[in-house]
Amino acid sequence: MASADDYFHGLKQRANKGESLWEWMIGISYMSGVDTKRDVHKGLYWLKKAADKDYPRAHISLGQCYGHGWEAMKDLHQAIRCFRKAAKSKLCSTSAKGWLELVLSEKRKIH
Repeated sequence: MASADDYFHGLKQRANKGESLWEWMIGISYMSGVDTKRDVHKGLYWLKKAADKDYPRAHISLGQCYGHGWEAMKDLHQAIRCFRKAAKSKLCSTSAKGWLELVLSEKRKIH
């Protein structure tokens, strides 16, 4: 049976090959501390790498970070931008549209 370290190492090898799915998974692992020590900076690095390749789940994850202000990142304009990008994808359009509506609702309450 493989250990969490072996699993994480395998993910990281795939991410280092530039595959956006694995970049996103490594980013999530770092952000949550699952299978590795929590490291928000490394998490954001990997999420942004995947988002730069237009991986929709990465856009949603970044949008959540910006929308909720995790790690003092609150930026509703960035969150909206991320969710709009993800909404263009068939893979995540329903989820992204739901998150987008939540953020737009919050923004309306502020203004």
